[in-house]
Amino acid sequence: MKFSMGGFVTYRRNLKFLRSKAASNLPLLDDFEFVENCNRWDCKFRFRLFTDCDTGMRLTALATGVGVLMLLF
Repeated sequence: MKFSMGGFVTYRRNLKFLRSKAASNLPLLDDFEFVENCNRWDCKFRFRLFTDCDTGMRLTALATGVGVLMLLF
């Protein structure tokens, strides 16, 4: 989808928001591939974009109560 912002045209992905519940990520840190150091796991979020594997997405979906099949749509 393209949106005009005063002459500047941005591109946005179509997103679908799903109902979920709050969940702690601390029990999952050992299973996430992007976590290099459990004491500094949040650095990836603060300093750059990164990719996560399917396993990480599935773990997050299960922890937040989102059906894993919903990730496919």
